[in-house]
Amino acid sequence: MSLKILVVDDEKALRQILKINLTLEGFEIIEAESAEEAEEILKKIKPDLVLLDIMLPGKSGLEFLKELRKTSWGKDLKVIVISAKTQR
Repeated sequence: MSLKILVVDDEKALRQILKINLTLEGFEIIEAESAEEAEEILKKIKPDLVLLDIMLPGKSGLEFLKELRKTSWGKDLKVIVISAKTQR
């Protein structure tokens, strides 16, 4: 059984790069392009890890993370915050 990783990023190209590389390493990848979509996925699937972009349209990744940590199961979910932002 492979570990499930939820990749939350509004940039499709970045999601695809992560998906290709992580799938090659044996992980099962689930994709979401917004915090709202990730919330819907998390109601159905509990991943082993979330890769979370901090710059999302609508609700930011950090807002999403704060809400996630308030849930009974989300407080212990492993989350890596990522960003492809190149400007200061």
